[in-house]
Amino acid sequence: MALANIILAGDIGGTKTLLGLFKRNSHRPQSQVITRYSTREYANLGEILREFICKHADGTNIDAVALGVAGPVRSATCELTNVPWRVESKIVSDVLNVQLPHVQLINDVEAMAHAIPFVGCDEITTLQKGKPDPEGNAALIAPGTGLGESVLIRTNNQFVSIAGEPGHTDYAPRTPQEILFLQTIISKFGRASYEHVLSGRGLTLLHSFTHDTKPCDVIKDTNLPEASEITAVAMQDGCSRCSSALEMFISALGSESGNLALRSVATAGIYIAGGIAPKILKKLRTDTFLDAFRAKTPMENILSDIPIHVVLPENLALLGAAVVASRLSIEQSGLSK
Repeated sequence: MALANIILAGDIGGTKTLLGLFKRNSHRPQSQVITRYSTREYANLGEILREFICKHADGTNIDAVALGVAGPVRSATCELTNVPWRVESKIVSDVLNVQLPHVQLINDVEAMAHAIPFVGCDEITTLQKGKPDPEGNAALIAPGTGLGESVLIRTNNQFVSIAGEPGHTDYAPRTPQEILFLQTIISKFGRASYEHVLSGRGLTLLHSFTHDTKPCDVIKDTNLPEASEITAVAMQDGCSRCSSALEMFISALGSESGNLALRSVATAGIYIAGGIAPKILKKLRTDTFLDAFRAKTPMENILSDIPIHVVLPENLALLGAAVVASRLSIEQSGLSK
């Protein structure tokens, strides 16, 4: 017997693609199956969708679909920022045989923001307790393959998510060392954006900068090490230059998180998500992050009162997409009656 009230959610990123089937719920959708794919191993999203449906949902009636995609969504279409894919609601509708009103594309960080109200206490860790304002706004910052941010505006006792593309805004250095890094990035790329710092590629660039022409004590391929390699070594203090690269990353993350807190007046809290933060928790708990977050005279007292949380699950965008799909399914069911 086919399951009823089933929705499909996706997190379509530059590195990985997560697809899941969930049971519709007015609160937190219940996951039935989740599968991970390596994005760059497929020519397009349609290939992944067909493989997923064939294996997990053949014959299942899907009520609604929501996909969080790594790029700006315009006219139900997204050109992914870090992979040469074009994702269109119409194509998703055709592949899955789900009517267009039941298919929605949203920015992946906006999807993360939709999940925040449904995250459990055991799924976050707190860097600064602060004094949360239950009537205030919140905000989310997510360094991963790229950098995303979203503001959660409090309206009628619920959050409305507004996502942008801050990773491509101009990077603002604050120290002599960061100014030198800025000059290095400009010489290579013509300009320096926050994604050149606060992303997996940013960690690689910071690693190259702190090592200069000197070999790494641990990582042999010093030209293109993976971010995961750099953080693993730095977390064990295995190489002083790797540690310096991670410290620069954490300081920049603290600074930009503070910028975001002020821009959005996020008195209900700042949430740090994405694949990098949970792996560097021990270093995030040092003074480097909070000092950079608070160092914004004359706003130190306000920033000291803002709660800061790290979201631990890496499938936050998938959960947020499921929340959106669930709402879409409920709304469309109401319209069809």
